[in-house]
Amino acid sequence: MLELPEGLVSVPALPAVALAALGVVVAFFGRTILKVTTFALGAVVGGGAGYVVASLAAPGSGTCLLAAVALGAVLGGALALALMKGALALAFGALVAALVAALTSSALAALAALLIGFVAAWALMDSLLAAITAVAGGALVGVAVAGASDAALAPMAALAAAALVSVAGLWLQLRSHGKESGAGGGERG
Repeated sequence: MLELPEGLVSVPALPAVALAALGVVVAFFGRTILKVTTFALGAVVGGGAGYVVASLAAPGSGTCLLAAVALGAVLGGALALALMKGALALAFGALVAALVAALTSSALAALAALLIGFVAAWALMDSLLAAITAVAGGALVGVAVAGASDAALAPMAALAAAALVSVAGLWLQLRSHGKESGAGGGERG
């Protein structure tokens, strides 16, 4: 193996540092990144659809083309966010229904659990996204710490780092969500 001068980071440590940095970004800003990315992808698709429709409906009209692309981008982004929210709420409802179906033999109870889980997840989607991305980011940091730690301390250090980053990320995301929605008692001063 290549010996590096003291003070330089070894090559195997670089992926761990990159993974830890990615984990912190996902834990602290994951919900926002996910929503912005989803809206942007929907806007690109919607803008493209608006372009195609406008170029077929009114060829040569630049104003119509621009308006159709702008409208398609806004509608496509909003539709993409709604589809993401619906798909995640349906997945959460299906998980709740599977749990109820495993505990009982009633199909009606499982169907009711699906509906209740869907509605609850739809209503609490921002908080659920914050929790999911905070835990995912914490897990990435935990894996990075486990890979870079001493073998004897790796599991405990990884668990501590994952828990710390997850809790901090969840707190930051929920705190910023409260400021966006007007919760928290208003301004002080």
